[in-house]
Amino acid sequence: MHESRTQNAALLMAELQRTMPGLQAIELLDEAMQRTPRLDSALLHPASPFGQVIAAAFDDAMTPDEWDAWAGEGAERLLQASLLRLWNEEVLPKFRSRYGLNG
Repeated sequence: MHESRTQNAALLMAELQRTMPGLQAIELLDEAMQRTPRLDSALLHPASPFGQVIAAAFDDAMTPDEWDAWAGEGAERLLQASLLRLWNEEVLPKFRSRYGLNG
């Protein structure tokens, strides 16, 4: 079930980006959060399609591509761990606060 919800959210993001190309990242998230009742932790990873939009909306220091390259699967483990800690401490709290989610 976890993988199915993750795939559905990725498809939703792709669909929103395709059908609403002028929306900013924060607007895409607003629309997606209205349509996505539950979020899996995998969705909140910076290398996931959903996480890429979170990065674009809530992180001023790194681009989504940088998050994907440096915190994704191919990244060096120590760097990945450090960046994921930063993601969890600095980026996700902004996302959770906007949508009233518990961490």
